[in-house]
Amino acid sequence: MRALLLLLTMTTAALAQRGTVVEATVRHGDIVTTRAGLTLPAGEFTIGEMLEACAGYLCRNYLYDPELVDGRRPFRLQRELSLDAVGAEEVLYALLASRDLAALPLDDLRGVYQVVPIDVALPSNVPMATIPWRTPNDILRRRNLRELVLTVVTLEHVDAERAAAALRGHFAMARAWRPGAPLATATDARSIILHGYGDQVARTILALRELDRISAPQPPKPSLDAAVLQRLEALEREVQRLKNELARRNR
Repeated sequence: MRALLLLLTMTTAALAQRGTVVEATVRHGDIVTTRAGLTLPAGEFTIGEMLEACAGYLCRNYLYDPELVDGRRPFRLQRELSLDAVGAEEVLYALLASRDLAALPLDDLRGVYQVVPIDVALPSNVPMATIPWRTPNDILRRRNLRELVLTVVTLEHVDAERAAAALRGHFAMARAWRPGAPLATATDARSIILHGYGDQVARTILALRELDRISAPQPPKPSLDAAVLQRLEALEREVQRLKNELARRNR
């Protein structure tokens, strides 16, 4: 298996060095990669072509069932699109999500991913255990990446169970739950587990952090009497300082 993965990686790297990842068809021109990035010409593409192009450019392996991928609607670009590595990954994940597919890591470190459907009736049909766990800061650093993620947000001032219940009510207005639909679950009074696409979860994290910030107890404002007293004390200290300075000069 290791030798096979090495061969696949060497093959995709060689394709990238030659410059063409996917050759032209009657529907579009060459998909080309250079040191500067990946270029997608205008035209119609299948999801399989996009997967192969990104696999070659990113030096990754995306494992998928051709029948599953070929059965999804293709997409059309009206204009040429030039992408760097970050942009290629973001466009690929957004495309997969738009066709009810997701790339889940089998071996994140070695760049091996499995493309699975998420428009199934039962969550058990999707390998949920392979959905990557990301920290909130990791998600915020890639807040445009439509990757399926799990994370936990810790709150200091907001009751997590009430916040999770409010989020579930908000999410439920969109659609019935399935992998990819946002989900919030409180584990205790201060922690919430979030599931969903990274770009959606990022906005939820920011909202929870802002809610937690404005819910922090505010220091009591001094009363008018206290404020006047503080001012008098400051004036007395200033008068004493002037007296000491005057006495020093008269010596």
